[in-house]
Amino acid sequence: MYKATNEFIKARDKFTGKFAVKHIPVVKRIGGGVANQCYTNSHNAKDEYSKGARRVVMISGWLVQPYHKETNSTAIIAHWWNADITGQHFDTSPLVDEGEQYVQDSALYQYCVENDLMLSTHLAKSLLYQNEKFEVAMDFENILFKPINELRTEYFYDLIKQA
Repeated sequence: MYKATNEFIKARDKFTGKFAVKHIPVVKRIGGGVANQCYTNSHNAKDEYSKGARRVVMISGWLVQPYHKETNSTAIIAHWWNADITGQHFDTSPLVDEGEQYVQDSALYQYCVENDLMLSTHLAKSLLYQNEKFEVAMDFENILFKPINELRTEYFYDLIKQA
């Protein structure tokens, strides 16, 4: 397991209550989904498999990318994938690098359920781990990050103001 993966799990686990954050060492990458649409891909896979006799659930979490020596950083990307009733994890999203490590974070799923009507997206903001500190992506296109001291779930989502 990458050092960043281990540090992330320790830091995040403090804020997930009954949902332990855990590294998932084996996830079968089957593809077939649309790039940059992991939530929709995961939801579609759940729906498609439910038409048959196979029960599939959506999994919320993160992809921890390999360490980037040039920037002394590790990207931690919010991600959704699936698991079947036997505990086999699989991912229909394309473009997942073999070097990325999957980290299940069911507290994200729970947060989405509890705040569904107020969320503009079920995909959490991604993170950067640099110099042993975490930063949350505020604007991925313009590469703008905001330092955060704690990995609280609410820091990863923007709530829509209700009128």
